Amino acid sequence: MLNALGETRSLISGSVLVAALFPGRFKPNDVDIYCPETTGTRLLDIMQNRFGFHLNKGVDVQYPRHLAIRKIHWLTKGSAKINLMLVEGDNAAVAVFQFHSTIVMNVLSVHGLYCTYGDLTLAGEGLVNNSQTVDEAQAQRNLRCIEKYEGRGFKFERRLGNYKRYADHECGINASCPTTVRTLHDGHSTFFPLTAHLETDKESNTKNNRTAFDGKHSVVWSLGGDSCGWGHDGFAFSVELHDKKEEETAWDEGSR
Repeated sequence: MLNALGETRSLISGSVLVAALFPGRFKPNDVDIYCPETTGTRLLDIMQNRFGFHLNKGVDVQYPRHLAIRKIHWLTKGSAKINLMLVEGDNAAVAVFQFHSTIVMNVLSVHGLYCTYGDLTLAGEGLVNNSQTVDEAQAQRNLRCIEKYEGRGFKFERRLGNYKRYADHECGINASCPTTVRTLHDGHSTFFPLTAHLETDKESNTKNNRTAFDGKHSVVWSLGGDSCGWGHDGFAFSVELHDKKEEETAWDEGSR
């Protein structure tokens, strides 16, 4: 599976990673895989022909409620269930920053597990993200998701300062602040490296596992909603790292 993620620049996210970070707290029902649209056909072929998953054609639907997600394929193999999300752009992590809260803003790639808001998540705490709430129905879905995680023992706030240790944080500077502009290469994510790497291009993989899962494309984001005493709209978009110097700078920052 790791090789398949690497071959298609895909990642795993969602509740399965939260369950991995908090063993025994709850059992996820399925696995969410996020894949760029450009490599989606290839990953779908791998899942069916290499791993024996079956495509449930009757439930393939467009999924407009998350702006970055273009389509979902539902795959099954016995009791195992995979939701394959096809994401617009070159970096599938864009979709992660449209999730309901920071507690699920984690990604597993071929290089390792990233908690983009690790200081909060590993303490069982989260911030509500309203940046992509497009209508009242979606707001209610987000609320139900948050209530589900509260039932699992996690705590949520709408303002970072409501957590006592962040009461005097520097707004727009602190990496956990929702107004701070973040990138996958900023060195502020909590990273758990995987000991297994792809068998090919080992030197490149060793370098990239210190930054983001895709060494050619990063993601820039900021969260939205009522935070730090004022409301603002969030954003997330993919950016390409053009030159060697820029990639080396990103690697140095991610190594810290």
